[in-house]
Amino acid sequence: MTPPRVLFLSKFPNGGSFIVRGKEVASQRPYWEALSPPPDGSIGPLLEWCDLVCIIKRIRAIGAYGTIDQGFPVNHLDEVHKAGKPIVFDVVDWWGQGSGKNHGAIVHNAQDARELFSIVCDTTVPEACIFANQKMHDDLSLVSPLSTFIYHHHKPIDVVPLRKEVRTVGYEGQVRYLGEWEQRLRFVCGCLGLEFIVNPIDFTDMDIGVSVRGGNASNYLSNNYKSNIKITNIMAAGIPVIAGDSETSAHEVDNGTIGFFSTEDELQAAIERLLDYDERCRIRKANLETAESFSLSRIADRYDGFFQRVVQ
Repeated sequence: MTPPRVLFLSKFPNGGSFIVRGKEVASQRPYWEALSPPPDGSIGPLLEWCDLVCIIKRIRAIGAYGTIDQGFPVNHLDEVHKAGKPIVFDVVDWWGQGSGKNHGAIVHNAQDARELFSIVCDTTVPEACIFANQKMHDDLSLVSPLSTFIYHHHKPIDVVPLRKEVRTVGYEGQVRYLGEWEQRLRFVCGCLGLEFIVNPIDFTDMDIGVSVRGGNASNYLSNNYKSNIKITNIMAAGIPVIAGDSETSAHEVDNGTIGFFSTEDELQAAIERLLDYDERCRIRKANLETAESFSLSRIADRYDGFFQRVVQ
């Protein structure tokens, strides 16, 4: 069977999701293209070339409480439909998370999430969906006739040297997502004689990596549907991971070494376990082996296999 030619598109051409799941994934096959046509232009010539279209992140945007905002350009969707090309929706961060559009405040369970996601797919039901983790797939796959889940690949990263003594616990991301955990991390690290660092220039100064959400950022949607990318980036560097117990993606990719916590005492215990050099050596080996499953080439293979299912 001839591999399908795939056109990756997104409303957010410079966004992290399109760079990771569009441009980087598309770079793995000569018959894939990730392009950013102007919203008011035509994609007709591109559609003549491809066999299917993969739309990343959002097909239809929704505001607070189900009000509709502009999503993927309607004129482009119309062209795709007229050309008869199958649409694969790569579902990443599809809900409102900004000021005035935080759906985390109104979605409390899987049923709420399905109802909201049905609005997203109301006018454009894709032929298939790719979800960013298994939990999102389990909750939302009924909306799509064909679906799978594909994790994020880790970024190209060097394995960091392993220091004899732990000096730092590091977090990569926006500080506001930590909520109450920012002060808890600083306090616990201070008690143990460690430094808590945010967004280090690289991972060479990170002895332990942490993934956790607090405050308004800790809700059903974010806790259950956010991707694995922070976790697998840390693993690929050979660094041990600790994570909030509500981080579903962390549980899904856990190789038995992640230290989970839900209280300050559990956080301290998770860090104290990693002060032992031999324990970190053991985890380093396990994490590097696990990271191989999340390499760009491995993840691209999963996309390729699914795209072939869509066009069969």
